Amino acid sequence: MTPIKSIFISSLLILTTCAMANDGSSGFYGALDLGQSDIQDACNKVAAGESCSKTSTATRVSLGYQFGPTWAAEMGFLSGAKSSYSGPGFQAEKKAGFQLALQGTWPVAHRVALLTKIGFADGSTSYNAASPGSSVTQTSSGSYLLMGVGAQYEINGPLALRAQYEIRNIGGDTLSTPLPNEGPTRMSLISAGLVYKF
Repeated sequence: MTPIKSIFISSLLILTTCAMANDGSSGFYGALDLGQSDIQDACNKVAAGESCSKTSTATRVSLGYQFGPTWAAEMGFLSGAKSSYSGPGFQAEKKAGFQLALQGTWPVAHRVALLTKIGFADGSTSYNAASPGSSVTQTSSGSYLLMGVGAQYEINGPLALRAQYEIRNIGGDTLSTPLPNEGPTRMSLISAGLVYKF
């Protein structure tokens, strides 16, 4: 089973279990976040004639279930968080994908709470090379530990603002074609978004 399928199936099982344990303060919520990703060390070994970009604008759509005043399970898809590395005749890319996390909400003032997050996130590496009469395409993926902290402010009953800082690894395992900075690389994400409780 691929890492993406494992994360998706696990998230469905957790959310279903949470829904069965509704205690009155529970419920589903959706979130939309916009942020800046930085894939550290992705461009450390760029040679002459090659180009590399390690930062990008990322968006995330998430569905979560709050199963009490403190804990929630959240799954999401992160789009646009990637690094690009290219040179004569080839292009490589590392990018993030699905994630599943357990999130804690810790009130510190009226309508204000700190957030903590731990879970798993999917990442992949793709490599494409072309030369006269031939082409090569390779992909590799993996699931890695995700950790984060943040803050949330409740605007009104169902709507809240949140800001988060997260770290995780990104990129698949080593490809058969050697690349600089191949394998998992640390990625940080700073984001802000809206949360809506259904």
